[in-house]
Amino acid sequence: MLPADKGAIAKEFYDVPYLYLETYLQCASVARNIAAHGGRFYNRVNLSPAVKFPKVFENIVNNKAFAYICAIYVTLPDEHKLNIVNDLKKVFNKHTFAQPLRLGFPNDWEDVLMRLVQ
Repeated sequence: MLPADKGAIAKEFYDVPYLYLETYLQCASVARNIAAHGGRFYNRVNLSPAVKFPKVFENIVNNKAFAYICAIYVTLPDEHKLNIVNDLKKVFNKHTFAQPLRLGFPNDWEDVLMRLVQ
């Protein structure tokens, strides 16, 4: 696609520059491939490519699983976003040994996800 067309689509549907949307989609593809081939995200050192976020979210470690979750989260329809937050809470409550920090989650991860939709 032409850069102008990419930019128009990214702006109209996601209200972000296409550079961000392009990396969100690349990261979603990488995450899918890791999951589909039995890979793990927990305690993973680095993911590639690193997610590109606006400067507002510079405190997110962009090569950890949480960054990939954020990238996928942004591309979801609004009606599915709350499901992701609730599902993550359920997983962490069920598996109390799992440390969100090992996935790159900040302490205020729920707030971070909620800010991504504004």
